[in-house]
Amino acid sequence: MLCCGLLAATARPRPAAGSPPTAIPEPLHILFIVLDAARTDHLSCCGYPKPTTPRLDELARRGAVFLNCFSPAARTDASVSRILSSRHLSIPVVPSDGFAFGSWRETPQTLLRRRDAGQVFLPELLGQNGYRTALFTSHPWIVENSRLARMFWGRFYRVKTADRDEALLSQVAQWLRAARIKPAFAYIHLLCPHAPYPVRAEQKELLPGVPPEEMERISLKIERHRSTEAAGWGAEDLARLTGLYDANLKYADRQIGALLDRVREEGLEDRTLVVITADHAENLGDHRQILHGGPHWDSVTRVPLILALPGVVPAGLVVKDDVSSLDIVPTLIELSGAKVPPGKTFDGESLLPRIREERPVRPFVLGEEYLREGGIKYISAPEHLADVRKDPGETRDLSAADPALLARMRARHAELLEPYLQRARKAVRAGPPAYPFYFPMQAFSPSPASAVAQVKGGESSRLRDRADACWLLRHTGQDSILYRLPAFPGSVPLELSAPLPNGVYQVSALIQCLGPESGGADSFEFRLSSGTAFRRCPVHKSHRGGKPSLSDDSVPSDCPLGPVTVSDGVFRLAARGKPAAGAVCGIYHILFDPPRTSPGPRGVYEFDRTEELRRQMRKAGYW
Repeated sequence: MLCCGLLAATARPRPAAGSPPTAIPEPLHILFIVLDAARTDHLSCCGYPKPTTPRLDELARRGAVFLNCFSPAARTDASVSRILSSRHLSIPVVPSDGFAFGSWRETPQTLLRRRDAGQVFLPELLGQNGYRTALFTSHPWIVENSRLARMFWGRFYRVKTADRDEALLSQVAQWLRAARIKPAFAYIHLLCPHAPYPVRAEQKELLPGVPPEEMERISLKIERHRSTEAAGWGAEDLARLTGLYDANLKYADRQIGALLDRVREEGLEDRTLVVITADHAENLGDHRQILHGGPHWDSVTRVPLILALPGVVPAGLVVKDDVSSLDIVPTLIELSGAKVPPGKTFDGESLLPRIREERPVRPFVLGEEYLREGGIKYISAPEHLADVRKDPGETRDLSAADPALLARMRARHAELLEPYLQRARKAVRAGPPAYPFYFPMQAFSPSPASAVAQVKGGESSRLRDRADACWLLRHTGQDSILYRLPAFPGSVPLELSAPLPNGVYQVSALIQCLGPESGGADSFEFRLSSGTAFRRCPVHKSHRGGKPSLSDDSVPSDCPLGPVTVSDGVFRLAARGKPAAGAVCGIYHILFDPPRTSPGPRGVYEFDRTEELRRQMRKAGYW
């Protein structure tokens, strides 16, 4: 995870933005559009030689484009929460808190963290200031009951594939038309230009002469790739991968252009603030990396930023100064005139003084894993030092050549980051939450570790063939499943442990067996403490809200394990058993249901909207 955008030289949280400038249209509508994995240097309005973004180029000519904006992280789950709250460190709002199987998905890291006392998220704040708010997304991680979705007062719209972006954006236009008499805020998160990279019509003009079957080969190759390493990718393949990426970007550009046309046709252009940005960028062979995640090079953190509002944002303005994605929310708050509750703060700073040239260039941009200052960039993990003025691709590591500079940048990074780390350390949960939740199996530490082998999701055909371990942890993207292998003799217990707030919980496991025989789930035995005997799992058909999708004819089973009291901050569970011949049985997750002081539906979240706020919104005519 990565943070960026510290503005105050003291590295301390600053107060939220103040009053808006004059001549702001009322009501002011806001379209906050996130292009997932978009790279600044692949937008034609930012100097890319290919015509990838003709509609965004038009928008940039009507507003301001920031050539050096840096994201707080290199992954969606780490960046979105920070961008929408202008926070260097934040509780996640997607995807680790996804709502599935009738309860929240958590990990020890997310469960033990709380939002800090000064943190406020943009959709919540605008909703409290009279905005109609809605979330539109084609990203599979952003689910309807996630923390992010529950921050919006308006409807939630989601489609499942990037090819449906045009339908999604049509919904945005319809919603905005219906909300036109009141200020409206739409957060629009498009999966494009993120992978997958289907062969599109736009590819023909960006890579002319390349046969479609060759592009299909590259599209399939990247879809099957299970690493961020570019091993096995030659220069020609990377060039064609870049062509597919550019085609995805141009496809997204065309859809955004259609949305902006609808906004103009509705007569809303002059009072609609349009924000174009990305949650992170994308490696396309840079540093022998593809996709994103990993070290926080500029290739995965330098993201587009375009702001357009006629009569307010100067047309055709190009800003070369370093800015941060954390600056977006304070800018929108200042433009909207929204009142910020006392005690709430932003780590970023409004860009309006920068646009008006009323403030000097920021001295540095800070991230949890990097620091840019004086033309030098320091990355802490793995440690790397580059002069980005002379070496913008960060290809030469100066660490060995200039150890004094390395030590100085390392100390400076730690000094600037420390106040935010201290704030995050204080924002911890003291006891169990007031809602049921589950831990995926990768959240647990196994003992003995040698008893568990690990495979990627694409290696599922090997499940029955492993002879080197009793258990197998199969990674399936966001979660992992722990299988008991039937071919391995014996019944060796596996101890599982995970950090958990002290308290009392009702515990159960979700189990599914694959293969010609659907039975076998009751072959598992569990114990919740070392002083008790193993107990066979009393299974029954699961009626939870989600269903694993590994086999159409397999039915997940709930296995109640009983109550447990955690007193030392660690939950412990032992499992053993051998499935029936011909079946492969796996544990999907462990569910924890703490006692609740008041009745309510499963999945109730502690930051739910208050009744007083509901009453105010009803009074304002929102229902």
